[in-house]
Amino acid sequence: MADDYTSTITGSLRSLKAVAFKLADKIDETTDHLAGNIRESLSTSAWLPSSARPTPPPPPPPTRVPTAGFSSRLFNWAWENRLAVGLVTATSLGLGSYIVTQRRAARSKKRRAKRASNGARQEVLVLAGSPHDAILKSLALDLERRGFIVFVVVNSMDDEQLVISLGGRDIRPLNIDLLDTAGAEASIARLEAYVSFPVSAFQGAHPHHLHFAGMILLPDSYFPTGPVEMISADVWSDVLNLRLLSPFITAKLFIRLLRAHQSRLLVLTPTITHSLSPPFHAPEAVAVAALDSFTDSLRRELKPLHVDVAQIKLGTFDTSTVTGRQHLQAANGARADLISWPTGVRGAYGRSYAAQGGKRPVKGSTLRELHHAVFDALTIKGRPQKLVRVGSGSVVYDLIGRFAPDGVIEWMLNGGRGSIPADELLARGSAGSEGSGSEGSVEWEKVDMNSSA
Repeated sequence: MADDYTSTITGSLRSLKAVAFKLADKIDETTDHLAGNIRESLSTSAWLPSSARPTPPPPPPPTRVPTAGFSSRLFNWAWENRLAVGLVTATSLGLGSYIVTQRRAARSKKRRAKRASNGARQEVLVLAGSPHDAILKSLALDLERRGFIVFVVVNSMDDEQLVISLGGRDIRPLNIDLLDTAGAEASIARLEAYVSFPVSAFQGAHPHHLHFAGMILLPDSYFPTGPVEMISADVWSDVLNLRLLSPFITAKLFIRLLRAHQSRLLVLTPTITHSLSPPFHAPEAVAVAALDSFTDSLRRELKPLHVDVAQIKLGTFDTSTVTGRQHLQAANGARADLISWPTGVRGAYGRSYAAQGGKRPVKGSTLRELHHAVFDALTIKGRPQKLVRVGSGSVVYDLIGRFAPDGVIEWMLNGGRGSIPADELLARGSAGSEGSGSEGSVEWEKVDMNSSA
């Protein structure tokens, strides 16, 4: 009984204590509120001097509204502008579908040269370049298959036989020796007479007129490589004469024929080396830059005469299904160059040059893309694009060369996993010479380089 009575009294005291605390808190709150009102009233009263006025109470802290996340704000904005968002989405989908459809149609459409009324061939064009070039051979065969009469410029009997051996019924050599000015002009005059007078497809057929569709200028794609201090004056002279002077004079000889038929001139130039300007490739970088400037100037010069000049910048193309031999050939070429250098030059440039020459070649685009680009540039109605990029890397490397910092370009050129150290590359010389084949010998590489030049 005493314990129950004691516990009851303890509980009552705790309740009274809690009530007393609540009452005290209420009194304090009321007192603070009243004091604040009195302080605010006195601070704004005009009858008290300013020195006697109490400072007004501080304003209550602003309530912070929780900010929504980026995704919530984006969703809210899209919902508020749902009409505009829907219109933009529908337009983008429609434009994307149109582009995809046009590309599929461009790939699937039949590309054929115009024929005469009797079905005979009437479109004539000229290919100027090295007959040994794989791209030129592929273009000649493809254009002949599409219905053109293709003349390939040659300057020797060996080149003439090489063109004849291509096997196309209407692929014909056009002998033009740039060193013989009178003979070259006589060859052009015979070609002008051929396209100016009516011809018969066969004996007894109705004669028809030919049309000179245009000229494709494909400068030699092989350039010497190496440090600038190892490039002799004779090599620079060959680069200027064969890679620059030759296409310049060839284009000059055909301008009169281009004007007479208001034809088109296509200039095909490599772009990757020119875009990146890598070390040890100064001759190619200089030559391609000069060709670009020449093409731009010639295009503006012939535009008032209704002669369209277009430039096609070439990326990398898959001209062979054998990739291992190409890698070995590149490695052998780098090793042959290193062996021929003096010891001091080899020590200064050997490692970086081996890294450039020992990388595995990248598989390029199919030649069909180039065939389509050339045919469209020759036959498209209206004025063709002044610059067309085709081939693997033709767009990407051009953008990288224009906008990427030098450090990024140097990392791309020197950071490849396929590079071969200079000492390993030189060590392969003895191993290659002991093999039964001739692929490992320096002499084989030199012969191969001369034959492809």
